[in-house]
Amino acid sequence: MALPVWLQNLIAFSLQLAVLASVGTLLLYLFRLRVPRVALLYWQGLLLVCLLLPCLQPWEHPRILPGPPALLAAEVAGEAVAEIATGEASPPPKPIPWKYVPQILGGGILLRFLWLFIGFLRLGRFRRKSRAFGDGRPAIEDMQRRTGVRAAVLLSPAVHGPVTFGWRSPTVILPLSFRSLSEPCKRAVLCHELIHVRRGDWIAILAEESIRSLLWFHPAVWWLLGRIRLSREQVVDQEVVRLMGDKQPYLDSLLEFARTHRRLQAAPAPLFLSERHLVQRVALLLREVSMNRTRLAFSMIGISTLMLATLHFAAGSFPLTGAPALRQEPILAQAPEPASEPGRADSPAPDRPQVAELQAPPVVATAAVAAVAQTPGTEIEAPRGNPIRVGGNVQESRLIHRVIPEYPALARKTRVTGTVRLVVTINEEGWVWDIEVAEGHPLLVDSAVAAVRQWQYHPTLLNGVPVPVIAQVDVTYNLRNPEDLMVSMARSGDLNPEPDEIVQTPGTVYLAVEQGTPYDVAQEAVRALIDRGIRRLQLSGGPYFLFRGKLYLSGPVDRAVNPLSRDAIMDAFGSVLAAGEGNPIRINYRIFINEAGTVDGMEQLGGDAYPEFEDAVLRARVEPALLNGSPVPYARTLTRYSVASGAGPR
Repeated sequence: MALPVWLQNLIAFSLQLAVLASVGTLLLYLFRLRVPRVALLYWQGLLLVCLLLPCLQPWEHPRILPGPPALLAAEVAGEAVAEIATGEASPPPKPIPWKYVPQILGGGILLRFLWLFIGFLRLGRFRRKSRAFGDGRPAIEDMQRRTGVRAAVLLSPAVHGPVTFGWRSPTVILPLSFRSLSEPCKRAVLCHELIHVRRGDWIAILAEESIRSLLWFHPAVWWLLGRIRLSREQVVDQEVVRLMGDKQPYLDSLLEFARTHRRLQAAPAPLFLSERHLVQRVALLLREVSMNRTRLAFSMIGISTLMLATLHFAAGSFPLTGAPALRQEPILAQAPEPASEPGRADSPAPDRPQVAELQAPPVVATAAVAAVAQTPGTEIEAPRGNPIRVGGNVQESRLIHRVIPEYPALARKTRVTGTVRLVVTINEEGWVWDIEVAEGHPLLVDSAVAAVRQWQYHPTLLNGVPVPVIAQVDVTYNLRNPEDLMVSMARSGDLNPEPDEIVQTPGTVYLAVEQGTPYDVAQEAVRALIDRGIRRLQLSGGPYFLFRGKLYLSGPVDRAVNPLSRDAIMDAFGSVLAAGEGNPIRINYRIFINEAGTVDGMEQLGGDAYPEFEDAVLRARVEPALLNGSPVPYARTLTRYSVASGAGPR
């Protein structure tokens, strides 16, 4: 099942961000950008580019062909449907709960912002438990004069390291252990905190924590924010040493707080000491780091060039997909193909959509389709009456001309699969006049609409009179092994490509049998392929199932078959119920019945396996299915049994 479009875009954006963050980190170390102020600007710029990725690249906007009326709804559902209607219903796959993904993401965001809110409450509690300095005012006034800022400096027993917060009324809260420091160390700590106030770092930290909350699930975001915080502290460290004129007191204060450090409770404020960054900060203070302007300029040019190339690579490898765009093109009619002979089993079962199943490599049109001539420049006429939906006295439209869509190259490259569901309006002559996109991936919509617009149906009759109708069409795209081959069979039994090319295929051969192909013609073609050495053969759509080299009809027949006699399996159910001790029994099989009415075999489609029940089915004899008065092999799904204690099959 294809991923919802929004989730595919989120994954693509996350991969792009990871690529840029990884390459950006590698380039910084390769070009040795160790100057803190340059590194800080670099990390902040890299984070900004990552956040603006959706705005810095072109989005893929698949184009669709609108019909003449303004009824085209280019809505793309969040989840494509992968179930195929092939004449015999099979158990639907368990849906993937994509709906829980936004709940998980939103829950994480709420928890992160709740963490921020709790941090604000703690900052308020720290301030309430703080008191003004009784002594040490000369050191505070001296540092405020040197840094050019004024802030409330308080002592609190609730903190174990310096904490600075506030914008209009900044506050510096120091631990009680601050009073035991030497005078030079006190001045160094005060200088560090006041520089944070001067730079307005608290506002920057709030913005960074908001970004962390929104993208909490992405480790690259956490990495970039950690690099920004380290570089910011290194910038402040260098400024403290410059103002103090001596780095030793500052180093002593860092080591002293490291010795008595206890982890601060969550609070959105710059911290004097972070255990993860201590070694890097001390190492940078102990060595002089410089970079001349020429080298810096060449480094930035080189990094910018490589980052642009990386951005181009990431956007091309993981493209973002937008809404479909409309494209106006003339609607061309085709000369109708003669309808199939009456009485043939080429009409789809009522209330089931026509299905064109696509595989990769691109599907080749059948010989019957390829032979249809087109009349260029002829516009399709609008319905003369109000279109009605099939059902009741309205006979379902029979498809007599189908163009199989091509698998879009970009969709194949990005491995996009899924089903495009279209609601088509068919006029009285059987031509597709309007198409409404009900759901489907934007990369697949264009191909599906362009192909279905060329389909032709036998005119739909209401009490014997042709009427315009509205029908549903599902076009399924499915990626398989590139060594596999998609083969189409026309009603005449002709194969495309030719059998000589088919036998050279190293992978699996997927055979699409056109609706209306007679059973004996399809069976003869399949037997010829098997006789020529094709062992990996599977049917792809159509009215047949393949079982042990033999075709079994699954479409409409003259007389349906009751696959199992109740009397024949009651004893088997009795033993199954006894073994299950009254628990519900879940059984789901496809039964293959030959022309004589005996069961050739069975496939378990779901539920539980019961060997004694399978043995009873294989021994059963039933009335064979009839097509045009003659017995035919038939595949029938044994419907799901829900058997409670004392009950029989339903």
